[in-house]
Amino acid sequence: MSNQPRTYNGTVTSRIYQNGPASPKVNGYASIGRTSQHSTSAAAQLKNLFNPFEHHGNDIVELNVGGCAFATTYHVLANSKSPYFKSIFKLNNFGRVVEIPDSITKDKAGRIFINRDGDLFRYVLQYLRDGPRVALPNDLNILKMLRREAEFFSLQEFIQLLDHLLDQQLNTSFATRQSHVNEEMLDILRHLSQQQSAANATMNVGGGFVPSSMNNNSGGYNPPLNGVGGFNHLNGIRR
Repeated sequence: MSNQPRTYNGTVTSRIYQNGPASPKVNGYASIGRTSQHSTSAAAQLKNLFNPFEHHGNDIVELNVGGCAFATTYHVLANSKSPYFKSIFKLNNFGRVVEIPDSITKDKAGRIFINRDGDLFRYVLQYLRDGPRVALPNDLNILKMLRREAEFFSLQEFIQLLDHLLDQQLNTSFATRQSHVNEEMLDILRHLSQQQSAANATMNVGGGFVPSSMNNNSGGYNPPLNGVGGFNHLNGIRR
């Protein structure tokens, strides 16, 4: 076989020898271009495109909070003003949500684990969804515990909302207690009035009249002078 260059219509063509066994051939000649380098670059792009820690904002993320399972979107957590969630999620230049693996603990089912009370977290999650329009319980103790959760997640606006609700509850509780005290005082006054009326009725039945002095502010009973108006006066007349 001749090693002389081949010609085609008077144009010299050179044999292109492959650099490695992976380079494809066309009729015994290596294809033009650096195929291996292009393949490596494409693989890197595909790897970035399908990053398992990168998600669309509307993708569903599952949480395990103190043993209670929750599901929401990455958008709700990543766009919250909580430094806690900003420490485990970040937004890249394309607006996609990226998990920060070193800051995340996952359970066996692949859910992100958060070591807080699940019963209380449902109100926290609802606040992240609805903001100040969130419906919260009226129970004073639950509101106090929710405030602690708001402090943990550093949700300042949620803390302000809870402080407002706590003030309302405390004022309502004070007004209720004051009303009960007033009712108790009225009951005592009614009881004393009934006792006074019963005492007056007993004296009237025993004879004589009840002087007006009995109803003065001293609260005592002044007997009639010289026995007038009493039994002594009647006995004197008979004698």
